[in-house]
Amino acid sequence: MSVRNLILCLFTAPILIIAGCSESTGDPSVIPTEPKGASFPPQAESSKNNSKPAVNSAPKVENSDHSEARAAAEAEFYKLFVPVPSRDSVVVGVRDTRILEFKSIRATVEPFQPLTKADELNGITWKGRVRFLAAALREHDGKAWGSWQDVGKPLQVYELSKSNEAWTIAAAGVADKLIFIGTLSKPTDIEGARVLIREEAVIARESAVKRWLAVEPFHNVAKEKLGIGRKALTELVDAYKAADRSNSFPLMWNGLKLDKATSRRQILKLAGDVDGQQMLLSQLETIHNQSGAIDQARTDATSRLDKIDGEPMAELVHLEIRRFRDTLAQFKSAQLPTPPNVTFSDEDFDRIISR
Repeated sequence: MSVRNLILCLFTAPILIIAGCSESTGDPSVIPTEPKGASFPPQAESSKNNSKPAVNSAPKVENSDHSEARAAAEAEFYKLFVPVPSRDSVVVGVRDTRILEFKSIRATVEPFQPLTKADELNGITWKGRVRFLAAALREHDGKAWGSWQDVGKPLQVYELSKSNEAWTIAAAGVADKLIFIGTLSKPTDIEGARVLIREEAVIARESAVKRWLAVEPFHNVAKEKLGIGRKALTELVDAYKAADRSNSFPLMWNGLKLDKATSRRQILKLAGDVDGQQMLLSQLETIHNQSGAIDQARTDATSRLDKIDGEPMAELVHLEIRRFRDTLAQFKSAQLPTPPNVTFSDEDFDRIISR
């Protein structure tokens, strides 16, 4: 399914809440009321002017718990959706270079009343959900904006509870079904992004070189073991084939006298050792190739930056920075691999001696 179709399925269907919020009941209008997630409040990163005018609060006066619930939900909401105050909207990035823009956001607070006896015993003083709704959406495919469309579902739904003056919040809506930009990176201009990517690439490359220097001795050992193992396996396979043709078992190999069954077991063991060393060597060479991969990631990111033209420049620039950093993150956790344990059975024997 294309990303565009995924987006339309998620946001333009006539139901109010995605079915994933109610798998246990089968009723798409029901959202589980048991909150899951970390304790609030994490503070959302602020937008460039430290304001969030894209969410329109309800005009009626809210009590303090309602206001706190709204604030808690907005803090989570703005970790995914980036406000664009000048357009009364929020944007969010999805796969590739596509961006969605949602117009005229409003948040509704819906308390669960009355609280149950179990809630009271657990110290819960408020429980409910906050929905974030939009009047319309459009998609930017990396080249231009598409037309505005109606939105049939909430952008995101959060379930919240308050206990001992602390808030617990869990996402229960559609936003977690997509891959998002998150909050805007700085800089948001193309030249600034070019500089940032160049500087981060240099740092990442230096780290990659250090990682390789740390594993290079193991690479050399693995390479040596692989050569010895291959030679021994080839010699034993040749000796086995000759003895099998002339029916002259036991055979002599490395000063050892091996009958046919023992020869077969030894061939299977050597083949497993050789394949294990080959896999280890490949993993170590991946670390060796990280410097080149980082250089290529920098080249690709810079090339995509050069192609950005027109709005939403800030969001597209941010997306390229995020993609580049995601690529670098793949290398940071590289650790010294352990030799894989490869074993073969009798069923593999004919394949091994014929390869």
